[in-house]
Amino acid sequence: MMQRLMLTMIAAVTVALLAIDSDTADAQESGPEPIAQWQFDGNALDATGNGHDATPLGGVEFAGGAAVMDGTDDAFQVADAPDLSPAKAITVEAWWNAVDFTGSGNNGLVDKGFTSHTPPHYQYQLGVNGTGWPGGPNFGFSVTVDGTAVGARYDGWTPGQTYHLVGTYDGSEVRLYVNGALEASRAASGSISDYGQDLFIGRYTNLQDEGVHFLPGTIDQVTIWGRALSSDEVADLYKGPRTGEGEQPANETDAEEMPDDEPEATAQQNGDDDGSGFPWWLIVVILVIVAALLLLLLFLRRRRREEPEA
Repeated sequence: MMQRLMLTMIAAVTVALLAIDSDTADAQESGPEPIAQWQFDGNALDATGNGHDATPLGGVEFAGGAAVMDGTDDAFQVADAPDLSPAKAITVEAWWNAVDFTGSGNNGLVDKGFTSHTPPHYQYQLGVNGTGWPGGPNFGFSVTVDGTAVGARYDGWTPGQTYHLVGTYDGSEVRLYVNGALEASRAASGSISDYGQDLFIGRYTNLQDEGVHFLPGTIDQVTIWGRALSSDEVADLYKGPRTGEGEQPANETDAEEMPDDEPEATAQQNGDDDGSGFPWWLIVVILVIVAALLLLLLFLRRRRREEPEA
């Protein structure tokens, strides 16, 4: 009887811990690799090989391993696909060389919109407010969770500078990083809403007035993950070379502020022992609990033998 009870307890603890790991895996839906990446090295192909090739709109030109947008009618359109709508967590990355413009309030750098340009406006959006717009200039990252838009905003940018922008959502916070540093965050919880719209780079999903709803400037290395990158990973992306180009655009002041000896993000920092997706700490916890229960079982059996018979 005692053995059955102990075995049942071991099984119950193991199942519970595996359920916790399953929840963790759901929050990191796509694993370590990006869902899509557009490097704009003379084309708009998806560098991940996942088939999310972008269609150029207007007269987009490619120069210096990036896309040069005129702010009139240049943009990219990517067909909707299930993996472009992760439910639990997301990261959106882009490089943008800033130019002076007015815009229309929150021009889309990366925009996956609502069914119309009404609240909540976006499924997710990495956006830019122009220098001539009231309240601008600023950057923003917005995610709609369970039908409610939650955004993080960073005020201030300078024409002529190149900015590395990263927005993340991990199920508890919406975060906005600028040039490798966390600049804004907002508490949020719930699943990311899915409105089934195409993704656009350089314009709104639902607005397309020429010269108003298009983002000018140079755009490079737009990347989407189905997980929230850590602060260390974001910093490494900023400090390292852009894929396909070999060097990061100069922003000397910010580059000097980033320490060269900052540790790189590792599989252990992200919770994986070997990148396979099974956390090493969970294995250790299971083994410790099982060992403790076995010792308890042995102790109880020994004590039972030593008890005098009635």
